[in-house]
Amino acid sequence: MIGDREFMRAERTFRHVTGSVNLADHQGEPYALAPGTSLSYSIDAIRIEIVGQDLLGHLDQWAGDPNATLQLGHFARDSFGKLVDREAFQEWELDGAEDWARGTHSRTMVLTDPAPPGQPTNRGLLVAYLSRADLAAGRYTGEWLSEWHAFPVAGSLDYIAWDVGDAVDRDANEQQRYFVEVRCRSGAVVSPWINLSNAPGASYQDMGVSVTNVIGTQSASDAVQLRVTLDPRDPGMPNPVRSEDLKAHPPAVRRLKVYYRLDEPTYAWRSLSDLILDAVHPPELRQDSVRVPGFFGGSKLDSAFLEVPYSAELSGAVGEYLGLTFRGAIDELQSIRALADGYVSEIRPGGS
Repeated sequence: MIGDREFMRAERTFRHVTGSVNLADHQGEPYALAPGTSLSYSIDAIRIEIVGQDLLGHLDQWAGDPNATLQLGHFARDSFGKLVDREAFQEWELDGAEDWARGTHSRTMVLTDPAPPGQPTNRGLLVAYLSRADLAAGRYTGEWLSEWHAFPVAGSLDYIAWDVGDAVDRDANEQQRYFVEVRCRSGAVVSPWINLSNAPGASYQDMGVSVTNVIGTQSASDAVQLRVTLDPRDPGMPNPVRSEDLKAHPPAVRRLKVYYRLDEPTYAWRSLSDLILDAVHPPELRQDSVRVPGFFGGSKLDSAFLEVPYSAELSGAVGEYLGLTFRGAIDELQSIRALADGYVSEIRPGGS
């Protein structure tokens, strides 16, 4: 890596895929700030310039539209390879013995044997554990129930991901000897369990399921709970009586991850006044400051220049970027432009 340098203007500008730098040109579509694959950005502020007719006459809305929103997202790939907006989503991951210990075990246990060569580090696998008494009583599956995980603010489920080593037959075909279920809570109201690994149109081998695709639109929730059922039986022997009759390699859970969308993302401004409150004070607001011939008959336009403190590290090598989107349909807005403040680090292959 060589030393930090200041942004060049082209690098610090939010752009649409068409090359446009005016968010008013493509309302509802993201404008990205993305470092090249050999660069990383250190961001410390976002500068936003807005020009529009009677902009300052509607501080409680965007030019009179009560449904419009200006939203900033930080997009990065997580350990499952899923692209996530870290400002609009939060994640709950379970991937080790300490996580499984916080749940309720019913004929399950944590296996901490060393991982085989070439496999991910074994931080504690969740497996079924059936005693001879369990088998004699016809209890053939293990069940693990998580604790309730509370959301920081109200939200809705988006996606559940898992990493499970499934039982296989002699031809190494996975046999789906496990189930992943989820339910939500809103106050004292608890939703029914949803079996995601057996959802219509979903493949359990995909290591995850879009909850929205399975159950559609959801009401806001404040907590989520998971349940995992593990079946270590050989399908050819449905009523085993000895542990030797069970699969030699039963299903084992390595990781579970819940993605949930926040109802109120941290950087979602629903009005100009919302943006002003987050900006460095005093903002630069000018009424009737810009005159554009031919725009609304040559009318004068208001303008706002704001600096919003924002800290982020973006690595081009892993595809991280910032996305700024204006969602609305407002003819009165002539332009919304955004620039980032910060520094660029250049990384050379094999350099240090």
